[in-house]
Amino acid sequence: MQVGVGVGAGSFCLTGADAGHVSILDRAQSQIRLQAYGFTSSPILDALVSAKKRGVDVVVILDKSDERASSASGAEFVAQTRIPVLIDYRP
Repeated sequence: MQVGVGVGAGSFCLTGADAGHVSILDRAQSQIRLQAYGFTSSPILDALVSAKKRGVDVVVILDKSDERASSASGAEFVAQTRIPVLIDYRP
């Protein structure tokens, strides 16, 4: 998962989710661009929704395999909060 967070400029790569990753998302002030493969982490999903609720511009980009996988529930979860979810079909 790659995340671009609008607290200055920066991005990071993570596997799984821990309190440090969630803390970075919680500090975002202007935008979050999250690109993921296997989008199922509840702490990350909750942090994205919280960011959206406080006015952060959030966009999620998923791999084409996530469109059909069980991880689509993560995509549906954030989409229900009006967070745009894009699918990357490029190989």
